[in-house]
Amino acid sequence: MKTEFTLKKAESKDSKYSSPMITMLSAVAGMLAFGGMICLCAVLLTRMSGGDVNAKFFTASFAVTIVGSVMFMLLSFLYRMGKKEYFKQRKEMYASARRLTGKVTGVTKYVRHVKYMKETFDETLWRFKITYEYGGEEKTAMSDKYLNDISKVLKSDKVSVLILSDGTTAFRNYQLRSTEEDPCIQLETEVIEQDAEV
Repeated sequence: MKTEFTLKKAESKDSKYSSPMITMLSAVAGMLAFGGMICLCAVLLTRMSGGDVNAKFFTASFAVTIVGSVMFMLLSFLYRMGKKEYFKQRKEMYASARRLTGKVTGVTKYVRHVKYMKETFDETLWRFKITYEYGGEEKTAMSDKYLNDISKVLKSDKVSVLILSDGTTAFRNYQLRSTEEDPCIQLETEVIEQDAEV
């Protein structure tokens, strides 16, 4: 079986953007629209079974459904536009970022023990430890989180460090092995274990 040397990110690109207020209001609007539809269904079923339905109740149910649906669509549009603008700004920040050469010095393995019923499951995440010089000082930073074992995937410890305008760092151009014959950088692995909060 061929070994695949890759980096599987634990977090998607989209997870970096969040708008709690719009998300909360979208949930409320969605519940409002859903509640209105339930009321409309109840009205229709009552009419179909020969029952008497108050016209005001039908009108109110219809209005709630329309208002909830319009609010949900508007908020979804605002969320998409905000997300698009966020990634546009991030792209500009990456383009204008200061680029340095860093060195991968180690790996940290995070093991989280999750207890469910009588069983314990382990959730494992991996990160590179990276050192670089900036402003005359040596700094250490942690890479993104990865799902796979990254301790033996690099053929070189060099990595590009991007210093963004907001002060955060990003890492690019990891030199990955392509075959078993490629040299392998031996990295010390630090294991951090913790129990998940119940």
